[in-house]
Amino acid sequence: MSKHTRTHKHLPHVASHAEKEFVSPDAAVERGWDSFNAGRFSDAIKLWERAARHNPAVVSALAETYFRRALAPTTPPEQQLLDLQRATALVPNDARYYYHLGLTHHRRGDLGTALTAYEIAAAANPPPRGLAFTFALAKLESDSHADVSAISGLSELEREIIDLLARFLRGDTTRPPRAVASWVKSLLAKFSGVDASLALWRGVGYLLANDDATAQNALSAANRLTPHGEALKHYYLGTLAARRGDWSAAMISWRQAQARGLATPWLRENLAAVHLPNAIAAAQSENWQAAIEHARTALQANADSADAASIAVIALDRLAHAAVSAGQWAQAAAHWNEGSQVARGAEARTIWHNLAIASEMSEQWAQAATAWRELLRFKPRGKKKDAFTDSHWSWIRKRATQDLQKAGRLGEAIALIKQKIKSTPNDLTTRMELVDALIANQQDTAARNELQRILHIDAHHREARLKLAEWHAARQEWFAAETEMRLLLEQDPTDENARKQIAILMAERGRSLHADGRVAAGRDVIEQAIKYAPHNADLYIDLGRADLDLRQFDLARQDFELAYQHGAKQIHTHEQIAQCWAIAQNLDEVKKAIARAERENEPNPLFYVHVGLACLDTGAALSSPYTLPTAANQTWEKLGIELVERGAARNPNDVELIRHIVMDFAEAHSRFGLPYAERLTQLTATDPMAWLILATMQTLTQDLDKAKANFKQAARFAHQQGNHEIEQMAEQMRRELSNPLLSMALKMGFPLGDLFSGMDEADEFADEDADADLFSLPRRRKRR
Repeated sequence: MSKHTRTHKHLPHVASHAEKEFVSPDAAVERGWDSFNAGRFSDAIKLWERAARHNPAVVSALAETYFRRALAPTTPPEQQLLDLQRATALVPNDARYYYHLGLTHHRRGDLGTALTAYEIAAAANPPPRGLAFTFALAKLESDSHADVSAISGLSELEREIIDLLARFLRGDTTRPPRAVASWVKSLLAKFSGVDASLALWRGVGYLLANDDATAQNALSAANRLTPHGEALKHYYLGTLAARRGDWSAAMISWRQAQARGLATPWLRENLAAVHLPNAIAAAQSENWQAAIEHARTALQANADSADAASIAVIALDRLAHAAVSAGQWAQAAAHWNEGSQVARGAEARTIWHNLAIASEMSEQWAQAATAWRELLRFKPRGKKKDAFTDSHWSWIRKRATQDLQKAGRLGEAIALIKQKIKSTPNDLTTRMELVDALIANQQDTAARNELQRILHIDAHHREARLKLAEWHAARQEWFAAETEMRLLLEQDPTDENARKQIAILMAERGRSLHADGRVAAGRDVIEQAIKYAPHNADLYIDLGRADLDLRQFDLARQDFELAYQHGAKQIHTHEQIAQCWAIAQNLDEVKKAIARAERENEPNPLFYVHVGLACLDTGAALSSPYTLPTAANQTWEKLGIELVERGAARNPNDVELIRHIVMDFAEAHSRFGLPYAERLTQLTATDPMAWLILATMQTLTQDLDKAKANFKQAARFAHQQGNHEIEQMAEQMRRELSNPLLSMALKMGFPLGDLFSGMDEADEFADEDADADLFSLPRRRKRR
């Protein structure tokens, strides 16, 4: 049965209404990590809340999961607050949790509680990024005259912004000291004459001396000025109007100054500043639509206004999150797209990331690709630390390429990337982008050649070396992949990830040799792999499997004992060892392995199902369709049936568990699988696939009358649900039952595996043992 790869989701999954499956604490930890890595934080929380009672080591991971879910775009505000409170309760010494708890209270208008949380976070060393600015804002909102100079960590730009906001909040206009005003007035007494420019200077001088009335008269009387003089006159008339609080008159005067050619930065700043108080007030009241409208007007006046841009980004981000909560992904993408035009620094990184996701969800592939590629520009050069690992950046580059492919622009993208490389041939980041595009465009050889060019330019380029190893591994060129990883390890002997990957690649090479009948050679390779990953229980199991095939049973027992030492807490270790002994037809050792699993672990239902299936396979191998069953055959079958029944009894109403059993039994053990197939139709009474599988198994057991009726039932449900493919398949198979050749083949015991072609379904447990390694390699776990 094919295995369907799970896609990463960035929003919490809706909780299932199915009856809860019993999960052991250790299994809950493992499955919790799977859910956490896939972004299914709610699932991880459910698993880890139970596991944390037995395993205190899970507490930190549980707190981080609550924190991640709180920050997810679709988490409702009330749930965000509860999640952050739970995170701080679990790990009270993490400043990030208190910082974001403060932000949540801040957004809700609870300044007192927000300030308390900020103070706790500020006590950390170092405090979280962004805390200083937010802390200062909260203090000013609480008291516009608060002294924020004691808050450490504010940059000069942030202090200027805080000062600007404080003045607006106080309604204060900065004026020169009285001594300066007196000095200006004494200077003005020397200004005399009828020159028009003197009137302008007198007006400016009285403005500086804080004599606004005289300044107004002097400027109004200044006539016959040059165009530049007229522009200055209107600018300062606007300043006087602003001092009076007449922002409408100020705007008119400043617009006239602008129309007369004045284009100074401070004029643009003033034009923008007129709208900032309204924008700030709207943002403080969380009227984000009004805030963005005022911020837009301010940015039209001054595109370089950092204050207006900051308000615009915040407002657009809030509007986008609200759109996501309403399921309006296209609208959210539009808001984030506008925000990306004005966002700077860390804000821009977040905006581009959200824009990419929203664009994908609304199937705007070209825009999504652009957003991912813009996000790649934030990848630090050299060895600078970053929140994203190399794998994260590689994943982002791959998403950009995939979205370009969906947009039908992959060829265009490749051409553009090549043009960029021509102008900057040593830009290895762009060359890596080209590699991903070539692979997505199925130009594998060209991709390999480009990787080799990168390594020719920089032999120590880690990402290119990893990608080349992955390229070889995808083609099962294990030795070539190992060679690349060894070169990587030579560059950095402390690279534990490289050591683990070498072990994985060598293990795959050893398994390949074993499968080809070169068991001893495969064993030697596995033994070498253990030197790189001496704590990998799977390698010792592979070694034991080889020793069993070589009839070295004592060595196999030693190998399995080492596997237990390193992996006894993982139920799949016990499962694989039991299966190995079943394949070796050693019933006593199988029973010992099961007993040990129950003693040292808490087996889940699948443990019993898989080991039971291995026992049934062994029983089938000891029998023949042309002879009566032997005692050995019956013993293995009895144990296998008993184990599967024990597994199913753990959760008899779990649809996915029963479906898993049915599909494992469908072809090779239809006689034993029939009760489970019937149970599946009871649990999913209108599922046409369940009826189709039951009818097929009845065909294999030669119960043709029931099979014909159930094929008809499958076709009926498929027709009702509009599933024409399954309907057609069921009708065709029902007609085939009248074929005399089919009846003859069944009686003669011919294999009819084609009956199950096209019946593969997504299996909840299909990736139960999937690796979380760099290389997505096949585990060679047979589905029966």
